[in-house]
Amino acid sequence: MIACPLCGSARATTFAVQDARSGYDGHVTACLGCGTGRLVPPPTDAQLAAAYAEYPQHTRPATVRSERPLLALNQSLWRGAIPRPLALGILSAVETVTARAIPLKYRIPLMLPRTSRILDVGVATGHYLRLLRSIGFERLAGFDIVENPTVRSTLPHADLRFGPTLDAVGFTPQSFDVVTLVHTLEHVPDPVGVLRVVRALLAPNGRAIIEVPDFGGWVARTSPTTFSHLAVPQHLWHFSARGLAIVCAAAGLTPRRMQHSFSPVVAAESLPDEPRRRRFLLRPFGHFRGMLGSGTELSIECRV
Repeated sequence: MIACPLCGSARATTFAVQDARSGYDGHVTACLGCGTGRLVPPPTDAQLAAAYAEYPQHTRPATVRSERPLLALNQSLWRGAIPRPLALGILSAVETVTARAIPLKYRIPLMLPRTSRILDVGVATGHYLRLLRSIGFERLAGFDIVENPTVRSTLPHADLRFGPTLDAVGFTPQSFDVVTLVHTLEHVPDPVGVLRVVRALLAPNGRAIIEVPDFGGWVARTSPTTFSHLAVPQHLWHFSARGLAIVCAAAGLTPRRMQHSFSPVVAAESLPDEPRRRRFLLRPFGHFRGMLGSGTELSIECRV
């Protein structure tokens, strides 16, 4: 057994995975030391090309309507005359009543000046940047390997760059206050290397916000072979909370806080044998488990 590249442990479990479209046939190795999974062997370039050919984030436009009310609530609380402790209490109450966590990718930018410079790595359809623009952020930039056909028309004033790697497209070092990687890090062969580039792009006291599937969460642990976020062969890594913290620290970033959130859609897709009559319980149960540190999505805020 090959030692885990993150924590060095040689103890692991494996399960087989296949993808008919790309012809990939391999397995996920899940480290028993740090809980991180990785795809073994890595897919070939031809297999990745076949898998990404119809990848929705690269081929389809996105809507931003569904999350605007959530952001509007956040904005009114953070930018209003309400004292911050009370605003935090209201947000916590909203999360409890709706059984929906407000992700760090939304919560943190709303605490910052609208003049903040924000780079989204893995811009895809531009969905996240369009949400930020809709609430007043204008100094926006994005990077991806493949250019979505509609992204430039929907973000005409953003600095969008495309190329083989983040360090190859010419962004100025220390030029961003926030760099986000929303469901991006699990796609890259060398996550530590990518985060080192991110660190170099962050201004002093800058923030990196990273969101990935929660491979250490209760849904993935309950049914690892049907976890819908496996996304074979596009997802090369499957991060636990400990594994994500190790990767960030190895890149020179300092983890500040971590959040586990829950998606009932991901849970329903991942637990096909769950009786339909009980699925309405997934959201409150899953949200409660997320509050306790076990969900379907995992977010971390790091500082330089």
